Amino acid sequence: MSTIVFITSHHLYRPTCDALERITPPCETIVATYDNFEHISKVYRQYADIADAFLVSGPSAKRAIELACGTVTKPIMSFKVDSDALHRDMLKLAVENRNQDFSRVVMDFLLPLDCGCTVKDFLAMEDIESLDGALHNWITETGTQDVCGAENAIMERLLELWRKKEMDLVICEYSSIAPALDAL
Repeated sequence: MSTIVFITSHHLYRPTCDALERITPPCETIVATYDNFEHISKVYRQYADIADAFLVSGPSAKRAIELACGTVTKPIMSFKVDSDALHRDMLKLAVENRNQDFSRVVMDFLLPLDCGCTVKDFLAMEDIESLDGALHNWITETGTQDVCGAENAIMERLLELWRKKEMDLVICEYSSIAPALDAL
């Protein structure tokens, strides 16, 4: 029987387990968690000998493994929220809080790009699918293991916006930083 290892942040551990229980895949599954992008490659290496494949929580997490490991020996795929789900969440937010100013709701995955980082900016984009390539390049340039790593860069930019009182909420795709955001 094949073994697929799901590597996800602590924040997404329970939803990942719940999803696997609903679909009961025809293989053995292991759900492992990582703390940050520096740690994710260690989790990959820990399971590389027993896994037939890996599914990781997001293309940025996948890229972090590729950068840190250099050569990956098992297939890695990523899963993430699609743009339809993001639009549903924005609609839900609009219905729940009709006074929400979408120019003050930041989408963390847009921060590295020069296209604006708010829900309002996201909704105005014509080619959402091109974001993946741009983010892949940014992760590669930023790195994963030093103080200037991708997660730290995102967190610093969010803190800067918060201190300047330029945002009210964050829609967080970098789930490994969600606990730090919650704490703040």
